[in-house]
Amino acid sequence: MKKSSIFKKVSKGLHLILLVTVLGTFTQCKKAIEDLVNPTSTIKFINSTYTTIDITFNSETKSIIPGGSVSFTSNVGSYATGNASTSGKTSIGTQVGLLMTWSLSETFPGRGVTNEVTLDVTPTYFFLKIQNTSTKSIQKVYVNYGLTSQTIDNISIPNDGGTYFIGYYRAYSNSNVRAESGTTIWNWSPLNLSFTTNQSKTVLAF
Repeated sequence: MKKSSIFKKVSKGLHLILLVTVLGTFTQCKKAIEDLVNPTSTIKFINSTYTTIDITFNSETKSIIPGGSVSFTSNVGSYATGNASTSGKTSIGTQVGLLMTWSLSETFPGRGVTNEVTLDVTPTYFFLKIQNTSTKSIQKVYVNYGLTSQTIDNISIPNDGGTYFIGYYRAYSNSNVRAESGTTIWNWSPLNLSFTTNQSKTVLAF
């Protein structure tokens, strides 16, 4: 191979490296200028509940798994609103129990700062879990049976000993749960709730 050909290839390679370096530097400078002109910050929403939260905030929609979080970024000082909701659900996505909702309104903090917002369920509600070790599958669940806030969920809970996450319900000092399978009835009353944030109650059918 001629020296001139080698020189041309090396020259082209150097030009390409130089071009990439220049473009990279330009991109970094552009971002730095944008950060100075329009500095951004972040708001992180944390899911402290037992079910997935669907959240729409600052015109973006996301989902937060239990124990997880999602973040939204915008200009420093900008004001954003939104809403979030969660509930117990069947295997096909049908709501079980009550729908928990949040109205969101937050101002984005200072440049490079992340504000954390925890989404909790207040002590006026509780989350129900059922473990069924009996000889029958549960076919119907009442919560606060006989009270004005009574709910009925026609759901099937197998007798496999697993703990099933049911849904959210109003919390009272006399809150109760009733489950049915044909003529077989289970009653848990009162539930003796803790009346704390994100409280839950597990009842055992045997």
